Amino acid sequence: MKHRSTLIFSYLPLLLLFASCSAELDAPRPFSGELSFGKYIAVGDGFTAGFMNGGLYREGQELSYPNLLVQQFRLINDIPFNQPLLPENGTGYLKLDSLLRQACDLVPPEPQVHKVPPSPHWKVTLETRPPFHNLAIPGLKIEQTLSATLHLENPFFRNMAQVPDTGGMAYDDWLARAKTDFFTLWLGTENVLNYALKGGESPGSELIKPDSFAYFFNQSLQALLAQDPSTPGLVANIPDVSHFPYFNTVGYLWVNRENCSGSTQPIYIQTSAGVRTAKAHERILLIADSLIHYQQLGLSAARPLPGNYVLDESELLYLRQMTQAYNEQIRLLVEAHNAHLPKARIALVDMYHELGLANESGLVVDGVPITAEYITGGMYSLDGIYPTPRGNAFIANIFIARINAFFKAAIPTINITDYNGVEFP
Repeated sequence: MKHRSTLIFSYLPLLLLFASCSAELDAPRPFSGELSFGKYIAVGDGFTAGFMNGGLYREGQELSYPNLLVQQFRLINDIPFNQPLLPENGTGYLKLDSLLRQACDLVPPEPQVHKVPPSPHWKVTLETRPPFHNLAIPGLKIEQTLSATLHLENPFFRNMAQVPDTGGMAYDDWLARAKTDFFTLWLGTENVLNYALKGGESPGSELIKPDSFAYFFNQSLQALLAQDPSTPGLVANIPDVSHFPYFNTVGYLWVNRENCSGSTQPIYIQTSAGVRTAKAHERILLIADSLIHYQQLGLSAARPLPGNYVLDESELLYLRQMTQAYNEQIRLLVEAHNAHLPKARIALVDMYHELGLANESGLVVDGVPITAEYITGGMYSLDGIYPTPRGNAFIANIFIARINAFFKAAIPTINITDYNGVEFP
């Protein structure tokens, strides 16, 4: 037996060598395929900028999906990627203190959060200097991209694009100056999100017509391609924001947190047709939770929940129809551009479908769940809208999968367990 054991151990280094060789053969060496990763530009809104936990701050920016993408690109080529980093706390952000257990186990624990104060002068101060490669502006709607007064409406643009007080520069002007070898463009989500966050109530929530959306979107695309129409890139469409936890955490029936009877009561909402009880498929905004709990709004027909805290069935239908209409325009623009080139150079990334898989039924990725559950789902941060670091890693992998398929590349995906969901104290 001793002799046999000796033989086994004498072969062990050789076996390990073969196993190592096999692993190397199974994992292809990273390569860029048809792409040249000399200079990458990211275009978008808050989802691209790294907005997280209700604010834009240093950690969120450094964990934005474009920055995570670049880490994978650098396995092939050590490309530059400079972001317009705000001072450490930036605008301020939400931080989880604890989960307060309720008197009854029928009611989930209530998150206790506090707002980390903003850094002084975040509207006029940056920690890095241009030129920048992440040109994403939180809150940017597609119809604002040609506005020469955007710097007056959006402090992020004024600061990041270094717009002088006299103005005169539009977002698309900024894009046109950015020479690039490869780009990602993900715009339009803030349009539908703005409508949803206001419960579809006017003024201020109006959605532009699909043909107008197509015009502005195409202008941004052409600005990126001004230097070279054959520049390769990825264009992402718009997810169904109604599946975000901000719109799915407060149910249509209210459970009293002070008793364990298990009884529920309907929530009354104000609609354009009058006051009625909410329906199961309608969306009550997360911000309404405290109004119902502490002010008893919505618990009687005499004190209904105001319409700006609810997406009723007609508003929800309109939101989804417009999202699909915008996505159709994006698809047509990508197809039209590729049709004028000898070889297609822009790939469409179907965020509507890919995020829908996680949001509607949930996924298991790298052994961990990715769902739209508030706080525990891993995908969304404390604001219930923008991704966590883990969510950004998941999104980066969606882009990587499309790059590999369309441009015949072999860029390794990210292990999303290397990044946190919501951080617990």
